Amino acid sequence: KIISINGNTCHDQSFDNVVELISNADTNTITLEIGRLQGSTVVNYNNGLCISAKPGENYGFLASKCNVDINYECRSGACQTCMAILEFPNKRKEKSDGGNVEDDGRGSNDIHRRTIFHCIGKVPRNYDWLHVLTGNGY
Repeated sequence: KIISINGNTCHDQSFDNVVELISNADTNTITLEIGRLQGSTVVNYNNGLCISAKPGENYGFLASKCNVDINYECRSGACQTCMAILEFPNKRKEKSDGGNVEDDGRGSNDIHRRTIFHCIGKVPRNYDWLHVLTGNGY
């Protein structure tokens, strides 16, 4: 996500507006500040694209923004046409005293999988990244 252009905040603007701001800059040198908004999750698709998502955002919406073709029939999860596999990291817990995070005992390199449906699935809280395997990728 582009956070600012030449020191001017733009994180809440659409991609088209950000491109316009860059194109219309009145200088030959442009400084971009990039980052990920606090509390967001990077959702990676197996076509190589990724998107920063807020908790509760719908996987189908995110897939369409990444040009991932998802087949739908019922849009309620009953037909399972839009099913995909979600890979996610070992969840880490914060210490009760607010200190550094500690491992939950399963090893920091554990990757877990579960089934999601693009039509009804939502991005969970407290993950740095998620990987969605669609089509023949799983």
